Amino acid sequence: MNFILTEVKAEKESYANKAELVSSCEMQAALSKLATENDELRSRSQEILKENQHLAEIISSWTKSSASLDKLHGAMKPSGDRSGLGYGSNDDNTEETSCTSNLDRRKLQTMNFVRSSVGQP
Repeated sequence: MNFILTEVKAEKESYANKAELVSSCEMQAALSKLATENDELRSRSQEILKENQHLAEIISSWTKSSASLDKLHGAMKPSGDRSGLGYGSNDDNTEETSCTSNLDRRKLQTMNFVRSSVGQP
């Protein structure tokens, strides 16, 4: 009987060892799967960080461009503003300030035009 008891005990230990081995193999497979998934997530995280940095640079560039445009727009004169180079000192001045001077303008006003008589009786 002692022999049978020892044999049963050995068989139980064998099953326990097999169960531990199967459990250990399953754990190794699960651990390997988790390690692979962790590597994939780490890689994706790095990609997202790079994309985030790139987008931050684009936004920074847009912000700088917007500030420059606002500065330029602030320096521009309104479309009806007639002060400055090429215009008189005040806005109410209706005097001509183009290429034609006042003297040339008076010449045009007093100039008499003569009709050509060539070819007419």
